Amino acid sequence: MHEVTSQWRNEDPADSSFSRLLAQLCQETQSLPAALLFTDIAPSSAPEPTRLGSSSDVFKGTLTTSRTDRKPTTRAQHVALKRLRIFPYPVAAPPPRYYGDFVRWNLLRHPHVLPFLGLTQQRQQELGAGCCIVTPWQKHGNVRAFLRDHPDPTEISRLLLEVARGLEYLHSEGLVHGDLRGANVLVHDDGRAQIADYGLRRWLDDAAMEELAGEGGIKNARWEPPEYMAPSSSADGEGGEVWTPAGDVYSFGLLCWELWAGKCPFWETKRSAAVILAVIKGKRPDRPSVQAGYVRDMPGALWDLVQKCWVRDPGARPTMNEVVRTMSAW
Repeated sequence: MHEVTSQWRNEDPADSSFSRLLAQLCQETQSLPAALLFTDIAPSSAPEPTRLGSSSDVFKGTLTTSRTDRKPTTRAQHVALKRLRIFPYPVAAPPPRYYGDFVRWNLLRHPHVLPFLGLTQQRQQELGAGCCIVTPWQKHGNVRAFLRDHPDPTEISRLLLEVARGLEYLHSEGLVHGDLRGANVLVHDDGRAQIADYGLRRWLDDAAMEELAGEGGIKNARWEPPEYMAPSSSADGEGGEVWTPAGDVYSFGLLCWELWAGKCPFWETKRSAAVILAVIKGKRPDRPSVQAGYVRDMPGALWDLVQKCWVRDPGARPTMNEVVRTMSAW
């Protein structure tokens, strides 16, 4: 393991063969490279989270060593420490079956994908129990917060195209996001969109099943495709639990709606169970327009694309490659 990981920093992140080898090795040895385990991050915020999400608490921290060689550096890097939780309880350290995923995430390189730096479990007296995911700190927060201060429609179009390109890249790497929505798209300090929390849905759902003894995982039904909901759509008859690129395409359509409407999909329906029932029956949000009471009109070309993204049949949806080509031509 040491011999392989010592080569890590000198390898081209685009070398998928090396990525697969290291991921497989981590799975088999049930260990992570030391470069992914941080013990030198000082929380720079109060014990209370800086940001709260539906399934996580985010603290701001400062990394005082180099990301590549862990030697002291005079240029401190602000990082986000994301502590996952199931309802009020922090998620425990990830089981070894996810170690390969962490290696693959760390090797991703794309301007519209948030870098995954690693994990930390130190400072538990400040942050409480639980494992924290380490990523670069983005001062603008998520895309919904950014658009409140920058409501120009051209900004929405730009950000959505950037998300599409980031999602296209993840799919080209054999990865599925599984939980794409406005809260999981951050805005870099230079204004570009970056997809965050890719792959975390499976970890959260698995943790919920263990914690709640079968009462169900974390659901964000407002962006979730019907094949993830309906028992008849899955081979085991228990609902879809296999995330697919086509599922991400569906969620991307709902993300487009979310940003143009300035609201969560199905905002008028309070209970998630009612949303699930409506989606299974074929209901989708109406086109955002000022006349309908929304803050802006969604362009006709985008509305046509969105409707293709959220058709019921996953095989009839466009790929993200096709989505990017379509949006780039506008």
